[in-house]
Amino acid sequence: MRPDWESYFVRAEKERLLEAEKKKKKRRLRLAFAGVCLCCVLGAALFSLVRYEMSEYAEIERASREADYRLPAVRMSDYLNEKYGEGTCSADDLEVGQWSALNTNPYLCFRGQYMDNYTKVAKKEVYMIFLSPWEAVFLDTFQWDKISEDLEAEAAAMTGLRDVCMDKAALSRTEFGEIYYDCPWLHSGGYITKYEGDLEGFFRQEKEAREALSGSGIMEEYGGINGAAALYFADPVTEDLRTRLENPEADYEKQYENALRELEKKYGLTILSCVMIREHYEGIVRAVEAEENGVWPTEYKDYGPGQVFYNPAYTLLSYSYGEMIRPEAEKAAEGIYVVSSEGREWLADYAYSERETPEEVLSLIQAQAPGWKAAQSFRFERREDVERITGIQCTVIIDAETLYPGAENGAAHDDYNGWELMQETQACPAGTFSSGVFSRWDGFLVLNITGAYPDYTILTR
Repeated sequence: MRPDWESYFVRAEKERLLEAEKKKKKRRLRLAFAGVCLCCVLGAALFSLVRYEMSEYAEIERASREADYRLPAVRMSDYLNEKYGEGTCSADDLEVGQWSALNTNPYLCFRGQYMDNYTKVAKKEVYMIFLSPWEAVFLDTFQWDKISEDLEAEAAAMTGLRDVCMDKAALSRTEFGEIYYDCPWLHSGGYITKYEGDLEGFFRQEKEAREALSGSGIMEEYGGINGAAALYFADPVTEDLRTRLENPEADYEKQYENALRELEKKYGLTILSCVMIREHYEGIVRAVEAEENGVWPTEYKDYGPGQVFYNPAYTLLSYSYGEMIRPEAEKAAEGIYVVSSEGREWLADYAYSERETPEEVLSLIQAQAPGWKAAQSFRFERREDVERITGIQCTVIIDAETLYPGAENGAAHDDYNGWELMQETQACPAGTFSSGVFSRWDGFLVLNITGAYPDYTILTR
């Protein structure tokens, strides 16, 4: 039988046409689906853009470019009046600006300072901090006086140390790189929750409020979620620096340490604390009461975990990040003492030695300090078997009253660029106390040094 080629080719052509039609249909469906997806994406993007442009955040952002902060002022005053009652604050009572150039938060942050009508000094602050364009958190320091007063009373009862002063404290600025970097709620003083007189209930509610915020886990990585606080105590028996240099016993040490650990755990706080001689404790109290910015040493002496909060010139005990340190005064020579950070033995690493005053120093004195003379030159030289120590500070305390009676004192040191006169700074606690400066108190000359600057000359006139 002869094959029916005509029928075969007809069927093959029909099948080809059907397959081609199927492919066209699939292609049309894919194109239609892609078009729908594109429309959805563009629509969502357009919706998001329109939503953003219509949001209060965008309105505030546009106004902020012109330094117009009226809307944040209204929102912050509304928050305060809702929290504490009508009449607490009006928008006109607040001096508002964008907050913290150091803040790495990609969104806007604002601080409103409540100005004292008489002194025109900001006594209280309120913050409006955006965690996203759709989420803002408000907190304020209006309750700090009462909260700190009650915490001081509890700390005194638990430690057995009657004289205590609490201050707002900044955590280390060296490790933050997230949304909560340098935030006021990581300092004591700024809180979301209203304080009703119950410390335990207040800090429990505050913890819950903070845990509900976006990315709040980062806060606990750097300490207590409820922020940091500094507690200063007066030593009950050590009245002055001369007595402190004798390294008196601190029989309250264990009770002090246990009390601070319990307070941290109970209230979710990070506590920085030191016990100091009475006259300098009283200086701290005056600075805190005057609400000076950066009360020393809180502002300058916390370098984060591993570096204990301390004041080597007059601290008997210091506590931070769960560590307790007792800085011992070491006698380098008659009338010359050293106290180092971390409570380490400085003289075990750096040898003290007297030396002839270099000609460079004599020329410096003649040119820049006429009328002064070099009384004594010395150095702290790193021992050969000791690796270079970095980040460790040392305070040199010179009994000028005994060594140079009736004379005025100054100092010079050899830095990386050669010899220079050290600058006098305000006696602690109010002033910064960094390398290259000195201060006078109690008949002593106090120098702050590091191992990088080992050579010193004492000046008198």
